[in-house]
Amino acid sequence: MLRCSASSGSGGHARAVIHRRGQPEDEEFVGDALLREALNPLGIDLSRFLVAEDAITGEPLGFGQLELKEPGVYELRSLVVEPKERDKGIGLGLVRALLDTLTPSDKVWLVTVRSRVSFYVKFGFAELPRAGWISLLPRWLWFEAVAGSLVARLAVGEPLVALYRSPQGM
Repeated sequence: MLRCSASSGSGGHARAVIHRRGQPEDEEFVGDALLREALNPLGIDLSRFLVAEDAITGEPLGFGQLELKEPGVYELRSLVVEPKERDKGIGLGLVRALLDTLTPSDKVWLVTVRSRVSFYVKFGFAELPRAGWISLLPRWLWFEAVAGSLVARLAVGEPLVALYRSPQGM
């Protein structure tokens, strides 16, 4: 799947960005970035990843994935944009492209740190209530939420939160 979007490059110049499926040669880039960002590096299946790269140089700029958890239910995870490429619309383009692959009836869950909630709200995600939020999650997300809560506090000093996007986009 190839998709193009424009983002501001250095100096305010437009940059063409291609979105493509992850490939075996992306393993080191993805693994290193996940560890650098203190994200879960387990269970990497590059076929689920969408990679954003510079259309001219082929330089990888970021990635994200949707993991099918049960029929019609997905987890949006592993969204990373290279630090020097942030705030240029690359993450927005990746999330938009990933969500565009879903049907109108699909549901999507994600866990992230509190400071990133406003980014996901733009796509129709809503934060679960803080009180008892882990008990509101599907069982398949419990371990990620509990382990991630500890890692988030230690690595970035922020609480982990869960978000949900209903078929209507909330």
